[in-house]
Amino acid sequence: MPLDDHHSFYIGTAHLNEYSNPRSHDPDDYGVEKLAFIGQTGDRPYPERQAEPGDYDAMTSPGPIVNRKAEHLGTTDRGVVLARRQLASAIRAVGSRETPAQPRLYEEGTAVRTYAHETVLRLPRADALSDAAALAEFGRRAAKVFIEMDDVALERRDEVAAQRVRAILDELCTRGREAAEQL
Repeated sequence: MPLDDHHSFYIGTAHLNEYSNPRSHDPDDYGVEKLAFIGQTGDRPYPERQAEPGDYDAMTSPGPIVNRKAEHLGTTDRGVVLARRQLASAIRAVGSRETPAQPRLYEEGTAVRTYAHETVLRLPRADALSDAAALAEFGRRAAKVFIEMDDVALERRDEVAAQRVRAILDELCTRGREAAEQL
């Protein structure tokens, strides 16, 4: 979060499980100027960071005031663009003595739901989901699985999510195989 033209505030979080690949699971390796994932802090030698840059380099290398005209944003940067637009809109609102737009609020005492999950599946064959439309459908339907799992007990969510996503994958691969056979 930018504080002024020369300083910012950075908060990092880490979700550690059997799939993440940190250099350490020791809680003492996390904190101010410490995060046990390569590329998150400036602890590596400069030549190594140049050969394999990480988030730290992306955040610190542009200098104090970023020249956005020199950026090359990709489709994976949609969240960055959205956050920038929301921040700019809020700044304009405050400048006009208006209240900035607020996130959607729920009933008192109800937590705002957020969703994050990682499921890794082996594709049944190398060309599975090679069709862009099938891949997009898979992504939409897989994301929906996690949103619709509020009723599943926390200790079962990984198992249930994997089953549901695998069923989607199996269905799409079967449909793709049948379409290929008709050609």
